[in-house]
Amino acid sequence: MTARPPPIEIDVGHKLQTTAFSANGEYLVSGGDGARVWRVEDVRLKQLATMKAGGVQCLAVSNDGKLIAAGTTSGKAIVWDTKTYEPVWTFKKGMQGNINGVDFSPDSTRLVSASNKTAIVWDMAVGKQVQTLRHEGRVTGAKYSPQGDRIATATSRSFQVWDSNDGRLLLNRNVAVIPEYNTGLLWFGNNHLLVVLDSAIRQFETSSGSAVSEWPVSDTGSSSCIALPKNGEFIAYSTRRSLTFWDTSTHTRLGLIQHPQDIRSVALSPDDRFIATGREGRKITIRSLFPFANSIPLSRLHTTFQEPDFRIDDPPLDAWKQDHLANADALLTSAIHESRDLNPPVLASRALVRARLQHWDAALEDAEKATQLQPSVIGYIAKSIAHVGKGERHKAYEACDIAFELFHSSHGTFILLIKAIIMFMAGEQRDAISRVDDLIATVHLNSICYVVQAYMYLLLGNSQMEASDYKGSIQSFEYARARMQHHTSQPLFVVSMVSGWKFDNLDITIRQRLCEALCAAGDFSLEHPGDTAVDAQQYHEAISHYTTALSLNPLSQQGVLIKRSKAFLAAGSWKQALDDANKAITLDPSSPWGYEMKHAALHKARDYDNAIDAFEEMLSKIAQSPAPDVQ
Repeated sequence: MTARPPPIEIDVGHKLQTTAFSANGEYLVSGGDGARVWRVEDVRLKQLATMKAGGVQCLAVSNDGKLIAAGTTSGKAIVWDTKTYEPVWTFKKGMQGNINGVDFSPDSTRLVSASNKTAIVWDMAVGKQVQTLRHEGRVTGAKYSPQGDRIATATSRSFQVWDSNDGRLLLNRNVAVIPEYNTGLLWFGNNHLLVVLDSAIRQFETSSGSAVSEWPVSDTGSSSCIALPKNGEFIAYSTRRSLTFWDTSTHTRLGLIQHPQDIRSVALSPDDRFIATGREGRKITIRSLFPFANSIPLSRLHTTFQEPDFRIDDPPLDAWKQDHLANADALLTSAIHESRDLNPPVLASRALVRARLQHWDAALEDAEKATQLQPSVIGYIAKSIAHVGKGERHKAYEACDIAFELFHSSHGTFILLIKAIIMFMAGEQRDAISRVDDLIATVHLNSICYVVQAYMYLLLGNSQMEASDYKGSIQSFEYARARMQHHTSQPLFVVSMVSGWKFDNLDITIRQRLCEALCAAGDFSLEHPGDTAVDAQQYHEAISHYTTALSLNPLSQQGVLIKRSKAFLAAGSWKQALDDANKAITLDPSSPWGYEMKHAALHKARDYDNAIDAFEEMLSKIAQSPAPDVQ
């Protein structure tokens, strides 16, 4: 099986709102505070140019690769030449407010822009307005059909189809289109549209407006996005921090990838090789798209997690659980010698114990005998781990694949999770983590997968720390901490017994390592990630960072409590803001800033009398303070 290259993440250097690939897939354009062009080389991005523009909301690249268009918050549509990266046209006439969508005609001769209550078509040869498509509401998207004979537009209450030659309205369908900025409307072939509605992606036939198909989705919002590959085999759908893939034929969910921040844009390269996700803040993640479709055979999985039974006596099993591996080996060996015939389950278990002891040849010999006598999940997993230990990763993966073919109906999810762990052990960490993402989207008890993935990020962060990659390790530990929000009390005995990974007190270990990484990076201000999140108006993320800082560094709690109080208040949680303000006052009654936040929280709660008392107390503390910065 071909492994996917690890995803690449870059900081684009500006607030990110949108992304678009060129027609040949050779470069990617990012838009936000300006626009930048990046060359795509083997899942890597190299900056080529920067174009100045205020508040880029949407982007399009012409099919001939000669032009880049951007819609801005200043009511302008700007078109650049891709050779010089200089503006060719700047369109403003007839448009008011934000430009929410831009799209080139397939022959690259025209551009449609969507703004307040109009979609305007522009001639690229002369830079003149040639059509005005008027709407009753704010236009949130505009897309040319693949053949260029029609234009689809959307408002919050409806979508329309227009004749692109004469501007005639061909269809008006009243449905609530949720996303903005050209991300909720997509042509599916030349005669169908995909539209993101509340809790569904719906397919419409464009001549009649009839709904012909639907994919149930959740959490649709103004930033939700959809994208299609050329072959139309699946839909990529993003909402909040999740990127989900749906099969267009079976309507089944193929997989899911979680991101640490909200997703703002999704773009597929025209050759279907890459998928790029632009995230809230300044980050783009670009990953190889295939072999996504066959990365794991999700269609053959039950959605429950069932661990296999070892089928051995209690004494060796208990010794194994307690990590007394040599004792377990001795007890299993004694059981084998006492048995008249070879017992395949016992032999398979001893193979796995010996693999854990790194006795690779002995483990492989036991596993071979056990699987020949009676194929079992444990026997093939022992064989796989032994092969990894001997540096034979492809043989290891083959053993897992055989186990899946034989036992997918009962233990398929468990086998795929163990295979991801084995891939991680073999050094393919990023691909292993990505495969667990796919499982999380499918497994009913996916909290187990979240915990395993958290452990993977912990180990990855540890490796990065050893390599003095403190920035990378901080990010990995942050990812691990986020995964532990899904922690389950369900035991992971078998996963632990097979892998040797210890999940006890994992949350504490992750937080400790995060603290060490922050200190090693020279960032002793543990609340700094929270400050960054506040600056980006990501208040719930800021609250999470401040909570971590409070748990890791109790010596500076008063200041962090005030910061978290402000974040709670900005997030609309005045009760929690008031609790933190009172805690800050208790820690340092002489400081005015706890009273300042108490006043703000009480004012938000409309408890004006107590708010006035808190404000007067703040003024009193300011007057009494000897500190110059307070005065």
